[in-house]
Amino acid sequence: MKNVFLIAALSCTLLQADEASDLAPLSLEDLLNIQVTSTSRRDESQHLAPGVVTVVSSQEIQQYGARHLRDVIDRLVGMQVLGSHQRPHNKTSIRAMNGAHQEGWEVILLNGRPIHEGTDGGFNFDIYLGFPLDMIDHIEVIRGPGSVIYGTNAMSGVINIVTKDAQKSINETRVDLSAGSFDRTQVELSTLIGGNDYSLNIALNAIRADGDSVGGIFDKSNALGTYGTAENSDNLVINAKYKGFTLNAMVMNNNEDSGGSTFDLPSSAMNKKRNFLDVGYLYDLTSGWDVSINYTVNLGEFDWQISGSGARNHYKDRYDMTEVIVRGNVATDLNLLFGANSSNYETEFRNTGTFPYSEMNNKSAYTQLDYMLSPKQKLILGAQLNKPEDSQSDLSKRAGFIQGFGDNWWLKLLYSEAYRSPNLQEAKINAPTLLGNPLLNPEKVATYDAQLIYQTSKQYYAIALYDTMLENLIVRIPYSPGRSTFTNRGYVRFQGIEAEGRVELNDNFSVLGNFSYQINKTDSGAEDTTFAPNTMVKLGGSYHGIYGMNIAVFDSYIGKSHDLTVSGVSLNPSADPYHLLTANISVDTAKMWNFGQIGRSSLSLYLDNLLNEDIYAANLNYTNGTNTIPAHWGRSANLTYTYRF
Repeated sequence: MKNVFLIAALSCTLLQADEASDLAPLSLEDLLNIQVTSTSRRDESQHLAPGVVTVVSSQEIQQYGARHLRDVIDRLVGMQVLGSHQRPHNKTSIRAMNGAHQEGWEVILLNGRPIHEGTDGGFNFDIYLGFPLDMIDHIEVIRGPGSVIYGTNAMSGVINIVTKDAQKSINETRVDLSAGSFDRTQVELSTLIGGNDYSLNIALNAIRADGDSVGGIFDKSNALGTYGTAENSDNLVINAKYKGFTLNAMVMNNNEDSGGSTFDLPSSAMNKKRNFLDVGYLYDLTSGWDVSINYTVNLGEFDWQISGSGARNHYKDRYDMTEVIVRGNVATDLNLLFGANSSNYETEFRNTGTFPYSEMNNKSAYTQLDYMLSPKQKLILGAQLNKPEDSQSDLSKRAGFIQGFGDNWWLKLLYSEAYRSPNLQEAKINAPTLLGNPLLNPEKVATYDAQLIYQTSKQYYAIALYDTMLENLIVRIPYSPGRSTFTNRGYVRFQGIEAEGRVELNDNFSVLGNFSYQINKTDSGAEDTTFAPNTMVKLGGSYHGIYGMNIAVFDSYIGKSHDLTVSGVSLNPSADPYHLLTANISVDTAKMWNFGQIGRSSLSLYLDNLLNEDIYAANLNYTNGTNTIPAHWGRSANLTYTYRF
């Protein structure tokens, strides 16, 4: 380990002028010119997209370094990857909306296609841990509702992972070999090939890590134990295109330490297997009009320990969607989109007495219109009709107006609604301690956004205000002695401010950062009930120049989180404020040491939690948990050698 830190120290002594590197970061102008698809399901400029949007490029991921997707998401405005003792690092908190430890209020997309679970909406620690970063072109993040065109769960935001396309990126094969602290090793292989009418992007990613072991942690039974964080991950991801046909596929097998259902230490392994497939076809109907047809299926298998006695639970689930979208322009400035889908959810537990085989169906239809009143004025209208199987229909609406001022200023005024249909567990479970309610209504959210943007080729600043009302909350209530059920009850109102900025100081130096502040209150007057910090401040800077060297530093200040106090359970350390300081140093080995070929061979050192902070986060398993759990490894280093063919 001393040798790893020595490399960083020696590298920092080599600051002198040098030719530009072939691994240079993307310019701010090029970043802002990336077309986004998440807001309207077609390419559009970021400043004209009807949403509060942040784009992260592959070059930025490489520039600031990351071991997995969690590291990338945690740097974004108002966002954290959180979870519970049972499901660590399992969901993204966006704008403080934390419903539970599953991904219930957010949607993850792969090239625009939804990654859902059949049982409870979103069990996604495998995506945050194991998705291969090398195959990503960029990540589009919408903060705020997106359900008008994405259906259930897109209430607090949408994360769209867009992979590289051989027709737009350099074709290459890449190998990454990594080793670091806590006995962490990683091998990532990726290849991108293509021609005029086809593209094939394949990536393999394997991770092994003992993880940090944190002693002196109280579990649910008030016993002191060791909280483990071991990770084992094997993943294959494929994106293929041929003329109008598309294919997205994932085969994932991930293990992570868990406290089990009842939080008994020491930790034990939980296992998640995922098989995801999406096939689609895009057909040009006539000039300016096309139709796309997609079939998406997600097969999941989850095995975890229930209690310290060694008993384990196991289920298999299935989510599939058939979707048709028609889009086009009635006139040069008027675009229309129509869509409809049918989604099926299935789950089956090994112990059918706990949760017998269950299934559920949702149907929805939606439309969106956007009209360019002038080159600097855009009007957006949209609506979606949703019909869950056993509950009433629901209509979500969207409206927006975007105005440009001069050459550099843009104002977005947006109103968006969204919903979350009850998942299979909430609607169908029939267990000794928990009973589903098939008559539940969808949770509803309505958000007002106002965002002001200033951008030039070297500067980007944006500030957004939001006001969100979340209603029809699905909550647990007593049903009989020792048994609970679900009902709709109450609301939470969120209000906040977000700011982000990027500046290119010159050809070698750049800075970026963001700030977020939020408050929330329930209908009963309780404040800050979603176990999220009020304040986050994140700031980074990078240097690029000599010997193809890149040096980047990033600090995330996360304010105090409002954790849960559990009656009769000893308290772990509170979720106090902390600074998560990271650094990434990379060099072109051919330029620095004459090893390999210029632009093909590189060495990078990623340093995490440099201040060695003890980081705790609220435990989002409310019924079986403690107040907090360890949420991040201690100080660590990860050394990666990369070769491009």
